[in-house]
Amino acid sequence: MGLYNKSFCKLNINLDELTKINEDMVTNGLIYRYRDMILKKYWYCTEYTIDEDVFNKLCTIDNDYFIKLYDLFTIISDDEHDEKYAKYRQGKKFFSLDGYTAKYYQPNYINPLLEKSDYLINSIEGLKELVDTLSNLKITMDDTKIKNTVIQNNGIIIIDPDYYKLSNKDVEFIKNNNYKELLQLLKTLFIQYSVLRKMDALNYFTELYNIKPLESVCYIEKELRKVKRPIDLLNL
Repeated sequence: MGLYNKSFCKLNINLDELTKINEDMVTNGLIYRYRDMILKKYWYCTEYTIDEDVFNKLCTIDNDYFIKLYDLFTIISDDEHDEKYAKYRQGKKFFSLDGYTAKYYQPNYINPLLEKSDYLINSIEGLKELVDTLSNLKITMDDTKIKNTVIQNNGIIIIDPDYYKLSNKDVEFIKNNNYKELLQLLKTLFIQYSVLRKMDALNYFTELYNIKPLESVCYIEKELRKVKRPIDLLNL
């Protein structure tokens, strides 16, 4: 049995070396670590798999705050190999999406609200760049929350784009949606990491929802420059 991409190239992965991670946090499949990469293996019954066209576009993105995607794969047993290869050679459909590979990001167990403000400022700047890139590619973000990120010492990385979709809306409409997603991410970040001040965080973001998402994100970034740590925003 092996993992094959759409060009019928077998991925150089020893399945015996896979280590399962984050099983309890994934609703549409399992995640395995293999050396410096991860494999996401979808459940056979799930409808929630990444769109292949979206995946190909996402592979072109070079942003330190977004997961680096590698390959889509299908699983082919030894018994199926010759039949599937014949279909590939004849230009017939042989590929059924079973999952994808991507870079592995080691989490650092820090509280981003207690770091220097530059930590979150830099992350926001990188994520704004990402939002603009996705919007220009006409990709809408979805399900953008803390459990779909990795918190590292050098920033916050979005790692789960399974629900991203191509849109036929104009770029400004898509950008507005995507900045809503970024604002939601910042909201969940503050609520989760503010510990005993969750209500203060909730009230802070409730006020921000009265203005446009892009303006809200830029406002947070501006306010962060006035304080030593992100948690101090709740004192302003």
